[in-house]
Amino acid sequence: GFHTTNIVKYQMAYYMSYKQDEFLAKDIISKLYNKYPEIYKGKYKINITGKIEKNSTHPLINGKDVFNASFFSWDGGNQSRMLAFMQLPAGGGLPMDVKLGQITNDMKEEIKKMPSYPDNDCINLFNDTIVIKLSD
Repeated sequence: GFHTTNIVKYQMAYYMSYKQDEFLAKDIISKLYNKYPEIYKGKYKINITGKIEKNSTHPLINGKDVFNASFFSWDGGNQSRMLAFMQLPAGGGLPMDVKLGQITNDMKEEIKKMPSYPDNDCINLFNDTIVIKLSD
């Protein structure tokens, strides 16, 4: 009884967190394709700055250890993990040949001025790298 109930709670926490990440990834990719559709042909690199913390108080998600972890906040905002998730079909299907780009010193001041997600202008092109700013 007790263990079965906990297993179901953890499975539900994982499922709900995954679905939130799936929605977030698809929204980011939708904004990306609307602004720079040529990325679909692998023309640009991507850099993702910041992270998105989920502050869900839903009882099926809250307090479930790593089962409610997000691809968009784990490891302090690991952009390799975020990109890999967005390249999954469920994560939006970003092309596999899109690689991570580097932020140069001359880009940093402009990135500071950019609004963060979910603003449509959280995505901007600098040289050959599209920067997605999730947070400051």
